[in-house]
Amino acid sequence: MRFNITKVVSHLLIINLLMYFGSIALFGEQGRGILALYFPGNPNFHAYQIVTHMFMHGNFNHLFFNMFALFMFGPNIERVIGPKKFAILYFVSALGAMIIHLAVQYITIGDPSYIYPMWGASGA
Repeated sequence: MRFNITKVVSHLLIINLLMYFGSIALFGEQGRGILALYFPGNPNFHAYQIVTHMFMHGNFNHLFFNMFALFMFGPNIERVIGPKKFAILYFVSALGAMIIHLAVQYITIGDPSYIYPMWGASGA
């Protein structure tokens, strides 16, 4: 069986794997949340989280199933729309999911001290 994985999908898989295992190696299981996205106004919020959250996962099962879906569906989508548009789609989807998440969080909770981070790879 041959896998025809595309260039952008392979790079996204590698980045997500490196971010997951690298964050555990650098910060430990509990400290990885520093790369996830916190609500602006929360003391744990940092501007870099707008980008880093796109590649973070809550646990190994979360990583596995997101990367499995990317592996299964990503190459076909990338072949149809092209690598540049696929990369744009990934980032726009992640940012859109972030905006929706923060809006819902603000409407339902409204408290910037809300302590649960967003692991944004699912949105992308």
